[in-house]
This record gives sequence, structure tokens and C-alpha cells, in this order.
Amino acid sequence: MRKLSLAKRVEERFSIKDDPLPKKAFAIIAIGIDLSRNGTKASPYSHAVAERAAQLYHDSRVSHIICSGGYRSRPKGITEARGMTNILLKLDVPRRAIILEEKSTRTFLNAQNALQVIERLLRKGPVKDP
Repeated sequence: MRKLSLAKRVEERFSIKDDPLPKKAFAIIAIGIDLSRNGTKASPYSHAVAERAAQLYHDSRVSHIICSGGYRSRPKGITEARGMTNILLKLDVPRRAIILEEKSTRTFLNAQNALQVIERLLRKGPVKDP
């Protein structure tokens, strides 16, 4: 039996056979799921989210990735959004395609704050098809 990394096990556990995502979108929201214990890098769960977001970007299905997530408990180390950004950059997603939202500390705030980011982007002008 082969041994899988935690990120791979999470991906297999939560993978969806019929992809419900649109073929193309301007942006996706990558919601952070915790940090490492010392707060210096993304948790395996956030790592899996970042890997999937990078895959969608490289498959030309999205042109922007909104990384959403603040500090785990107190401002020490990095935010969840920054941890995922570090992974995306290592996976060759260009910085210009990544948008940080670092205020959220709960899931409902991820949605609320990411919506505000999207609204700001839309106010800047027409969104080009990816």
C-alpha cells in the first residue's frame, strides 16, 4: 500500500468526480484552513486548497485567485492568505494573478470580505473574460 501525503489524502477525500466549477471564471476564492502550529506556513488543508487553485489557474479556467484568511488567533507569523500565496508563487502562479484578503478570521467573514474584494474589482471597470 502506498503512503500518501496529508494534502493528497485530503484532496482524494474531498474530490468531486463531476466537476461543478464553470469552464472559465474571472476569479475563484481560495479560503484558508489554518496554519502550521508555529504559524509560519499554510496547513496541509490550506496547501491542498492552494494546489487546486493553482491547477485551475494553469488550466486557464481562472485569471485571478483571491486568497482569503487572516491570522489564526493573534497576529504572529503569517496569515492564512499569505501562506497560500507563498504556495501559489512556488507553483508558478504570477503575483499579478493573486489577490490577498487577510482580515477574515471566520468562514462567514471570508465570504463577506471576499465579496467586498470582488465588488471593488468590478467597480474598477469591466471584467475581461479569462
